[in-house]
Amino acid sequence: MIKNNNLIYFIFVPFLCTLGVTVYSDHLPDFCCDVYQYIHIAQSIDKNGLFYLHPGSDVRNYLYPYFLSSFAVDYIYSITDFLFFSKIISLVMTFFSSLIFLYAMNIRFGNILLSSMIVLLLFLNPLLATIYTLPLTEMYVFPIFIMLISICSLLLNDNANNRVYIFTIPFLLSALILLRPANLILILSICILFFQLRIELGLKKRLIFYSILFFIIPFIPQVIFNMKVFGDFSFLPSGGLGTKQFTWGLMYSKYGTYYIDGIAEGVKYDSWLSDDQIKEYSSMGLIYYLKEFPYSLIHMFSHVFNSLNYDFLYTYVNEKRYYIISWYQIMSSVVTVLGFSYVYALVRGYMEYKFRSFEYFILVILISFLGVNALVAVETRFGMVPHIILTIFSILLFYDRKLVSRFLNYRLVTLILVLYSLFAMYLSYFFVNGLGDVEILLF
Repeated sequence: MIKNNNLIYFIFVPFLCTLGVTVYSDHLPDFCCDVYQYIHIAQSIDKNGLFYLHPGSDVRNYLYPYFLSSFAVDYIYSITDFLFFSKIISLVMTFFSSLIFLYAMNIRFGNILLSSMIVLLLFLNPLLATIYTLPLTEMYVFPIFIMLISICSLLLNDNANNRVYIFTIPFLLSALILLRPANLILILSICILFFQLRIELGLKKRLIFYSILFFIIPFIPQVIFNMKVFGDFSFLPSGGLGTKQFTWGLMYSKYGTYYIDGIAEGVKYDSWLSDDQIKEYSSMGLIYYLKEFPYSLIHMFSHVFNSLNYDFLYTYVNEKRYYIISWYQIMSSVVTVLGFSYVYALVRGYMEYKFRSFEYFILVILISFLGVNALVAVETRFGMVPHIILTIFSILLFYDRKLVSRFLNYRLVTLILVLYSLFAMYLSYFFVNGLGDVEILLF
């Protein structure tokens, strides 16, 4: 329940989050590529129906373009109208997801000030905002993911057999996967959560069975689409994008897109593998990491580092100019060090996991996503979910002093932060310098 003296927070905090999204949205640079592909698929669905060979539908799930063709049909034939629709949807989802998250965090910590700080620093984080304000699937993934972990938190602090929570989780999970297939890794965390609830809190088998059914239902249109259009029985896109990601992971440490003066150009950070190695393992990318171990750890680290490091602020880079010292690159280093410092404390204090069940739950998510990022060619937006969790952990590093003070010294954390920031500046410069056509400035 919401206490009367906390009511102002539940009104004011979501309002500030929504206001922040409005400001960030108005300052986004131009975009291209994936945005327009989703619009074109939506237009094709509107004209030809869902079960049709739409351009690009071999690498895109149906949910986002089908949503646009169903609820934004009057907006998808004009980019101006589409942006207006996307902004309205973003504002609505931001308000409600921040409200739900604030409620969940207040239940978890019993501290409305701390909960408000977590919500505000998460939604107003400019690094995250440059991703989730784009009219891409991330615009929906961000608030839906926030709602997912909020409901999981409520489930861990409430009755494990709460049907509303149990049945909402699989729907949100399936939506996240259908919006972005890489979110498939979330299944691991949810399975662990349900196993824990079953063992420790007596989650009923019947509810687990029904939740599995609710999870499967949203995938049925995708399966039918793949069978009718491509003759392929699959609940994910038939174009083999996942396999290609592992191959690209051998070729590149990171990739992105320049979009300058209406011209799109790929940004590709070469990996440290030789051409012979890339050719040898191109058809079985995962085998490289096993056969070349432990040297492959360096390549895996480069992926993880680049998924968390902001060498450029925007997903679609709007100028070929790199600053060795930039506030966004420093901020990404700060969040990384502070977040992982709390991870270290959590790992050391694992015997008390029952008192921090939510923190350990999102820790599993963090490890899962970074594990996937270590194996594929990453974009900056691939670090969105890890940055969400590291932002939360960065705040808890200073709140959960009872745990942190047992295993960490804040002076040591400060020293590590300074050293890592300098190291990140150098390594970021090293990767960008390899691009060859970028103007490099000190600041």
